[in-house]
Amino acid sequence: MGAPLGFFRKRPPKPKTYRLKPEGLRQIQWKAITGTATILAAVAGASLYRADLRHFGLDSPLLILLLFFIAACAGLFIGLLLLRQAWASYELIVSKKTITRKLTQRRDVTIRRSEILRVEEWPGVGLRVLTLNRVKNIHIPVSLVRYEEVKTQLGNWRVLETPRPRKIYERWPVASVIAGGVVFVVSLIVLIRAEAREVILPVGVLLLGGLGWAEYAILRNPHLDRRIKVSSWLGIIGLIPIVAKMIHSLLR
Repeated sequence: MGAPLGFFRKRPPKPKTYRLKPEGLRQIQWKAITGTATILAAVAGASLYRADLRHFGLDSPLLILLLFFIAACAGLFIGLLLLRQAWASYELIVSKKTITRKLTQRRDVTIRRSEILRVEEWPGVGLRVLTLNRVKNIHIPVSLVRYEEVKTQLGNWRVLETPRPRKIYERWPVASVIAGGVVFVVSLIVLIRAEAREVILPVGVLLLGGLGWAEYAILRNPHLDRRIKVSSWLGIIGLIPIVAKMIHSLLR
């Protein structure tokens, strides 16, 4: 008797698993640490220059800086800790018909080839595999090991698109981050050194509005780890001196 037909069938290729490069994590960590240190040094230097350090109260420069430093350092420490955990646990599994992303503390996301709406390529950032359900979208960082191999595979499934950024921060991401950081730092320095109510109140409202908008964006992002959303409330520590100085200026 002849051998069963199934014996001669070609077995489908096994799914391939991809991880992230360690050097990509080191680059992000270095940028985060140096950026935070630069901001803290600029705020401290400009705020304490010729400031009256004998007064220590809810509106004093020293207390405002102390609480701001605590919030910034705690946020940086927690952020880097969660980033290391996520980086080490990231897995991308690509088979003939599906692509799956695994990440610690997050549900596995699996997208079938037929579910893919489009694949976007963001230069210097990576790939975005998009579906009709935004919760099921997958981001593939450019730091992925054998990134070009995955890019070729997805290019066989869909034509890679380079989207045209519609928003300002998407067109010029680096410039937008720098501009936002400069506005925040200058506003904080002005608030710390100001004594006139006409300056303190509008600058305080600007800072509270900006920080509130940032917190809202973090909480509304479906792709962020729940622990990041919880730890983002540490920003309240930095709001205390801002509110205190605004109230103090109203009561004088």
